[in-house]
Amino acid sequence: GAFVDDMVYEVSVPNKVTAITQGAFNYVATLYLPSSVTTIEENAINTVEELYCKALVPPTISWNSIQSGSNVFVPLGCEDAYRADETWGEKFTIQGYQFK
Repeated sequence: GAFVDDMVYEVSVPNKVTAITQGAFNYVATLYLPSSVTTIEENAINTVEELYCKALVPPTISWNSIQSGSNVFVPLGCEDAYRADETWGEKFTIQGYQFK
C-alpha cells in the first residue's frame, strides 16, 4: 500500500478515486474521502481517527475495511443512511458535517 509503514497526519484522497484498496493506509489521523469513493476494500485502513467521507451514499465496506477508528463525518442530511448501514452504523460514530 501507499502508506503502509508510515504514520500520516492528514490525507485527502483525490477526486475520481472510486476505491480505497487493501493495505492503502496503516495509520491516518485525518482522512478525507471524495464523493467518488464507492468501495473501501477489506483491510484497506488499519487506523483512522477522523474520517471525512463526502459520499452521499455510504460506500460499500466490510467489517474489516477499517480496523479501528471512531469518528466518521458525512454530508449533512446523510447521517441516517450511514447509521442504517449494517457496518457503518454498528462500528462507527456518525456525525453530520457541512463540507465546503
